[in-house]
Amino acid sequence: MATQLVCSLLQVVSVNWEMFLIFFCLTGFGQNSNYMAAFVLGRFIPESPRWLLSKGRVAEADAIIRAAARKNGITPPEVIFKDTELIMSQLLQITLGSFIFRFTITISYFGLCLSTPNMNGDPYLNCLFSALTEIAAYVLTWLLIKVLPRRVLITGPLLIGGLVLLLIPAVPSDYGGVTVALAMVGKLGVAAAFAVLYISTAEQFPTVMRGMGMGICSMFSKIGSTISPFFPYFSYYDYTLPYILMGVLTLLCGLLSILMPETRGIPLPETLSQVQGLNCATARRMEPFLQLAPHSLAIVLSRRTAADSRGVTESADPPRHHTGYEVFAEFKALNTEHFWNKMVADAIAETFFLGWLDEHVLLIQGKEEHLEALREAWTRRSLKAPRGFDIKYLGSSVLGAWYSGSSAIMWRGQQIAMFSGGVVIRQVGQPCDKVGLAASPT
Repeated sequence: MATQLVCSLLQVVSVNWEMFLIFFCLTGFGQNSNYMAAFVLGRFIPESPRWLLSKGRVAEADAIIRAAARKNGITPPEVIFKDTELIMSQLLQITLGSFIFRFTITISYFGLCLSTPNMNGDPYLNCLFSALTEIAAYVLTWLLIKVLPRRVLITGPLLIGGLVLLLIPAVPSDYGGVTVALAMVGKLGVAAAFAVLYISTAEQFPTVMRGMGMGICSMFSKIGSTISPFFPYFSYYDYTLPYILMGVLTLLCGLLSILMPETRGIPLPETLSQVQGLNCATARRMEPFLQLAPHSLAIVLSRRTAADSRGVTESADPPRHHTGYEVFAEFKALNTEHFWNKMVADAIAETFFLGWLDEHVLLIQGKEEHLEALREAWTRRSLKAPRGFDIKYLGSSVLGAWYSGSSAIMWRGQQIAMFSGGVVIRQVGQPCDKVGLAASPT
C-alpha cells in the first residue's frame, strides 16, 4: 500500500512519459504485492468455521474452534456442533422462499412503476396517483402490522394485487380510467407486501447470519429490478401483456407466501437451532418453564407451546464443567447482561457451568454462599430493570406480563427470584409438584 501511495504521488510530478510509465509499473507491482501477501498469509490464517460448516466440513470447523479455545485458555465442550441436517433443511426452505419472493415482488413493483407513464390519460397525473398509492400502501401497512400476522399482510395484498392486474385485459380500451385505477390497486397490494416482506425476511434469519441473508436477498432484489425495465416494452406486442405477466407473477408469489413461517410476536432467532421454532402453521410463543436440577442454580429460558408449558421437566445428566466466566458469556447470549452488576458477576466467577440441558437451559453449580448471593441480589433489588423504564418493567411475550422486582415464585417456602423477560433464576433443592406466584418480600 505504501508503494502504491508513493508511486502514485510521483506520477503527478513526472517530467516525461518514460518516468510516468516506470512509476505506473511500480504502482502495479505494489498492488500485486497485496495479493501475494494475502496468498502467503492465507497459509497460516485458519479458515472461517462458518464457511466450513456451510460446506459440510464439520470436523475441520470443530478442530479450529478447539484450537482457538486452547489458545484462550478455555475448555471447549465435548460436542461443539450438533447434527444440523434438519435445521439446515428448514433454513434452506426459508432462504429459497425469501429469494423467490424478493425477486418476484421486485419485478412487479418496478414494472408497475415504469409502466405508469405508458398508461392512458395524463402521464403526470398517473405518476402523481402512483406516488400517492405508494404512500397509502406504507401508511396502511404501518397501521395493520401491529394487529395482523406477517403472512396475512403479505399473502392478502399479493393475491388481491395479482387478481386485479389480471382483470386489466378484460377492460375495454375506451375505459382508460378504469385501467389506471386497477393498476393503482395492483401497485397498492404489491407495495404493501413489499414493505412487510423486508420486516418478515429479517425476522426469519438467525442473528448469526441475518446480515448475510439480507444481503443475498437484496442481491436477488437487484436482479429483479434489473429485469423489470424490460416488462413495459412488452406493450409493443400487446398493451395488456405487461400486466398479464406481472399479474401472474404476483399471484403465484401470493400463493407461495402461504408457506412462509409466521414471525409476529416471536423473538428473533439467535442461533441456527432456533430456526426450528419458526412454524408455517402456528407460531410458537416464548414461555418460561421450571427445570428441576437438584443442588444447582437453574437459569431457564425455553420455548414451550401452551400445551407443553403446564408440565415440569426433569433434568438430564449435566455435561462437563466450565468456568464461571464462560457462564457470564452465556448470559450475554441470552440478552440478560443488563441485569447483572459487579457483585453478581463476582459470584458467577466462583461457580461452575454444568452445561446446557437443552437448547435454552443451562445449569451452574457452586458453594451455598455464592448461590445465595445471586438470590439475595435480586431480593434486594440491586439488579435493576433496563434503563429507560421508570415503571415496572414488562417482560417479553411470556404468559402475559411479568413485573420486575415486584413478584417472585414461591416454592416450598423458599423464594425463587425471577428475571424480567422470561429468564428464571431459582435455588433448587428437593423436587416439587406445584409452583405458584406470590408477592416478593420487600
